[in-house]
Amino acid sequence: MTSVTILSDFSWFPAMTLLEQFRQAGALLDGHFILSSGLHSSKYLQCALAFRQPADALEIGRQIADSYRDSDIETVASPAIGGLIIGFATAAALGVPFIWTERQNGEMALRRGFSLREGEKILVVEDVITTGGSTRECIAA
Repeated sequence: MTSVTILSDFSWFPAMTLLEQFRQAGALLDGHFILSSGLHSSKYLQCALAFRQPADALEIGRQIADSYRDSDIETVASPAIGGLIIGFATAAALGVPFIWTERQNGEMALRRGFSLREGEKILVVEDVITTGGSTRECIAA
């Protein structure tokens, strides 16, 4: 059986630095938004705007990676499509392989050709999490 540890305390995360990067990129939007989950929000992170400059995406990936340098991560995984850029940038900063999941017949599955070893330490990276559904599906895949 695969063991999964889900971190829920993000107090260590450099949130203010990242929020400032999102603001500067015009990616932190104010207003009324209906999220894909159906939830409502007064703020929205349009991650694509923050990631359109490769140097910015790589810097954000480096900041995420720095938080996991001592965790012996072996592979970074992300759900397609939203997590692909930031997952790749994080894997590049950690110097580990990057894989992703995609929808196949309505369910998330590892992209054809990818596989994992039992006990492999995987970091799942997503661009935006609202309900966590895609992230949980990525972990399950």
